[in-house]
Amino acid sequence: MKPTIMISGGSGLLGMELRRLDPSIIAPPKSVMDVVDRKQVADCFEKVRPAIYIHCAAIIGTVRCREDPLRAMQVNVGGVLNTIEVAMEYGTRYVFISSEYAFEANDTKLGNYVEEDPVAGRSINARSKIAGEMVTAAHPNHLIIRTSFFGRSFLGLRSRGYVGAFRDQYTSRDFVDVLAPQYLEAAVSDLTGVIHIGTERKTQYDLLRRAFPDVKAITRSEVDPSLPADCSLCSAKWHRIRGGGIKVHSPPEGALGVRF
Repeated sequence: MKPTIMISGGSGLLGMELRRLDPSIIAPPKSVMDVVDRKQVADCFEKVRPAIYIHCAAIIGTVRCREDPLRAMQVNVGGVLNTIEVAMEYGTRYVFISSEYAFEANDTKLGNYVEEDPVAGRSINARSKIAGEMVTAAHPNHLIIRTSFFGRSFLGLRSRGYVGAFRDQYTSRDFVDVLAPQYLEAAVSDLTGVIHIGTERKTQYDLLRRAFPDVKAITRSEVDPSLPADCSLCSAKWHRIRGGGIKVHSPPEGALGVRF
């Protein structure tokens, strides 16, 4: 039987892509399940009884989190704590979407980070994700996916007067439609712990000009010098696991198919 999957952040870039890939995914709107409201979270879990929960809800972006650090922590950490507690009560597998920025302040190496490398956050954004990982690790059946992605409708930093992509920032991110199928594959597997999912190391500019040939090359110093130079991830472990075959998660008895 196919496992019942519920996600938060269903109206976001990743949430919409996951729902496009699997229309059976249940995505309560924020008005019904705001992750900072534990009662709403508990009510949704009681109604749906999901076998797998994917936590996509987050406040993202270094600048946005810096502008309102309290709200960033309330959502990015408090929201994880609320959903983890309820997921554990219902025996629901928990999948947390983390970030390659977990390595933004790691100065032991430059990019191609593996799962065992120590995380080090400088920004509120990165620290909130690391804290979310720590909370997630309390769940015995958890999976932390470190990754990064863009949408195909990338608008650069237009709202701040810049239109372009960094030629001096290296990443393993890719477009969400490239990576989301792999997130879903990992989510429904029996894999636990931490996994890195991305593509090859390249600059942000090299990635974006594949889809936007006219994108302008800019530097981090033009926007925010504190942005990391290289948070690229090594996904070799994930590719080895996929190559060896993945065991699919078995849903509990009585999983429901509720829609919102």
